Amino acid sequence: MPPVDLLIPLPELFSRSKARGFWFALILVKKWSRLTRTPYNKDLIGIEATASQCVEMNIASYYLKPRYLSADLLQNKRIVIVMPLMQSKYVLHLLASQLKSHGVRWVAYWSLTRKT
Repeated sequence: MPPVDLLIPLPELFSRSKARGFWFALILVKKWSRLTRTPYNKDLIGIEATASQCVEMNIASYYLKPRYLSADLLQNKRIVIVMPLMQSKYVLHLLASQLKSHGVRWVAYWSLTRKT
């Protein structure tokens, strides 16, 4: 495993977490954080549903919260965004470009897969 400075769980819509009963990416991040002794930040990425139709289809837009961007918390960090299911390439590219514009060295995405 490459060295990582920060783990971030990808947020999901509240309706999805409520239906399932837990935030799956956060559970993965907490376990990996404890195993690798790597800090995590669950509040860096925000999520908002853009319309009622989007809420029904579980589509949302992601953004970086400004209070974490004002300080140099991300400067020269290696960040991993953890998600339970692979998101679209557009979402991943958008988040990576936003993070890199704030000084992040590199961004990786980890998603959980299972062998069937």
